[in-house]
Amino acid sequence: MAVLALAMRPATASGPLFPNPVLACPGGPSSIAAGDFDHDGLLDLAVTNQWADRTSVFLSRGEGEFGAATGADAGDQPVALAVGDLNADGDPDIAVLNHASDDVSVLYGRGDGSFEPQARLPTGIAPPGDDPTIHAPLALAIGDFDADGAPDLAVAHTLGKEIWILPNRRPDRDGDGHRPPADCDESDGAIHPGAIDLPGNVVAEDCDGDPGDCDPCLPWVNHGHFVRCVARALGDRFAGGLLSAERRAALLRSAAASDIGNRDGGSRCGR
Repeated sequence: MAVLALAMRPATASGPLFPNPVLACPGGPSSIAAGDFDHDGLLDLAVTNQWADRTSVFLSRGEGEFGAATGADAGDQPVALAVGDLNADGDPDIAVLNHASDDVSVLYGRGDGSFEPQARLPTGIAPPGDDPTIHAPLALAIGDFDADGAPDLAVAHTLGKEIWILPNRRPDRDGDGHRPPADCDESDGAIHPGAIDLPGNVVAEDCDGDPGDCDPCLPWVNHGHFVRCVARALGDRFAGGLLSAERRAALLRSAAASDIGNRDGGSRCGR
């Protein structure tokens, strides 16, 4: 049975560094990476099992101890893996490089130490109809190689003496022409980089983190003061051709109907 040995310094007369320094890992462990897969502040381990076509995950118990292996299926002969948040949901995911099937298994983390079933992505190294085993990808890394805010994959093509970059093209779910993470809200097509930042709310429609004109969290003198601010800002956007007359009127009615600035209207801050 294959094992993993954990060590940071040689054993001494007082014993090894960790109380249980060996983890059983059947299937031929070939690569290992660390990540906090269950958000408990402790680093867990992910291991590829080359001859079992699986990835094992060992959740940390602290002080160098780990629970029993759990895991998920991978492709043919997984030989390398890397950890990163590939879908921008805040949970670490695992990308596994499969040597014999010439593809990548992506295991999307659920945030509790478990993972979704693998999603298989071709590396594009083997031409259609070619035997993938002769191309022998052996290593991969995760990084934002095109500076768009989304982590991509780099794959080492051993026999071809090349490095292949697999860009992360997250879907544009709201159809506004922008993909996450640049698009800060994929549920609303009016919110994206370069969008019109509307006054009088706490939403940064242009995704810059600033709610813009007439922030309702400001200490307004009274309700009329707030409404006049919104009216001026809407007028500027209308004059610049950024708003239709109908949209301008609707937003102004919404501001007038709010209780922002009223002493008895509850909290003036919608955050």
